[in-house]
Amino acid sequence: EQYPSGIINYDIRYRQPHYETPVGAGDYIDALKKRLDVLLRDPDTNPAQDLFVQKRLTPDGAYIELRSSLGDQLACVVEHGTHHLSMINLMAKQFDQKLCEGLGVSPATISYLRQN
Repeated sequence: EQYPSGIINYDIRYRQPHYETPVGAGDYIDALKKRLDVLLRDPDTNPAQDLFVQKRLTPDGAYIELRSSLGDQLACVVEHGTHHLSMINLMAKQFDQKLCEGLGVSPATISYLRQN
């Protein structure tokens, strides 16, 4: 919802308790997939479009604005999601549960492992 303004601040989050449940999380993922599909099918969407990301570097500090792009931010979301999946996979292993092979492994790691 911040995208149209050209400024993104990840500290501004709209918490919805329903989405913090297993069923709600699935609903949220479905909604995100639909929104992303609409965004990517829009002929006016430009991955190189300039965006500004507001970051707070200390808990009580002022925000700084960093220049970014829509494509950069989408790539960061994918990488961050991979990180979370990796943590989920590690927790599952602690309980002797096996999840999908490669879950939470970054494309760079997969490429590296294939070469060595």
